[in-house]
Formats: sequence, structure tokens, C-alpha cells
Amino acid sequence: MVFVKVCGITSVSDARLAARAGADAIGLVFAESPRRVTLRRAREIAEYLIPDNVRLVGVFVNEAPDVVVNIAREVGLDLVQLHGDESPETVAYLKGRGLRVMKALRVRDEGSIARLDDYGADLFLLDAFSERARGGTGEPFDWSAAKGLSGRANIVVSGGLSAENVAEAIEFFRPYGVDASSGLEESPGVKDGEKVRRFVSAARGE
Repeated sequence: MVFVKVCGITSVSDARLAARAGADAIGLVFAESPRRVTLRRAREIAEYLIPDNVRLVGVFVNEAPDVVVNIAREVGLDLVQLHGDESPETVAYLKGRGLRVMKALRVRDEGSIARLDDYGADLFLLDAFSERARGGTGEPFDWSAAKGLSGRANIVVSGGLSAENVAEAIEFFRPYGVDASSGLEESPGVKDGEKVRRFVSAARGE
């Protein structure tokens, strides 16, 4: 079964909404974004999110590694997502401190994924390249640029996914998982319940 992540969660109510819809994980953004959460809010979401089998993913962009470690421990993150220009050494540092790491790669062309195996991350998230933002743009990338990664068990596909195209993305990539954020919103940082439910159902093939 495909792993489904709903990213950009900013409230306990939206976290519960995603959990009830059947999401495997929710994403909490700790970087500059309309969906950024404070440490206090992240703790609230972690404390009141039910059921416990929904994993917590923290999203960071070029953050100091020790800050990532501290936030992960304070919030109880199951996975840290690095969405900036972090190096393989940073990934190794975080893994050495017991964290599971998902490294995001912004796909502009085939060269964007050329160094993937250098990172040694647990998972890799494929997202659209944008000059104006790192993630959450609602824009797809050229899937053909990453077709060589099809079938890899450590790939999570993102970038402009919704209920309308997630099944096609799964068929094309046969990935470990899929991830969506802005495409599931009624406004920046506020999830649309129906869009979330439809996305999860479509990813499950329901």
C-alpha cells in the first residue's frame, strides 16, 4: 500500500482531519512558509493527534543540524524532511543522531536527481523546482525527467498532486509514497476536508 503524507498541517483540527481520512503521515513546516508552525503549536499537534500510528514529519530548509535534532526530540518527530540545499554530510550527521531523514530534490531536469545516491537518506521526496518557493507551490514537475527512479522503494512523489492526478503519478512512478500540501487547501495553511479525503482515497485506489 502506498504511503500517503498530507503536508502543511497547521492546526490540531486539520491534523485530526488528515488522520481520519486515512493519511499515514502529516507534515509540519518549520521553515519560512504560509504553513509554518511554531514549536508550541507543533507540540500541541503531536500531543493531541490521534491515532498514534500517524507519523509526524518535520520539514526544514537549510536549518542548523543541531536545531533540527532538538526540534525532532522536543516534538517527537518520526522523520525529518530536508527541503533545502543540505549536504550528504548533514544527512549523515542527522542519521548518526538517530533520526530518519527524507531528502527533498527539486526536479528541474535529469541532472536534478543525479546525486541522489550520494545522500544516503532513508527516503527521497521529488518536488517541483520553483524560484519563488521551496515546496508547497502546487506545481507539478516533468515526471519524465525522473522516470529512471520509477519503482524505487525509497521515493515519495510530490509537486502539484491532487485527487485528480495522484493515481496517475502512482502508476508512473510506483513509489513508496505520495505527498500533497497546497492542492488540498481552502486557503494557505487551512486544509479542505473534502480535498484531503478524496486525495487519500484516490491514492489508495478507492
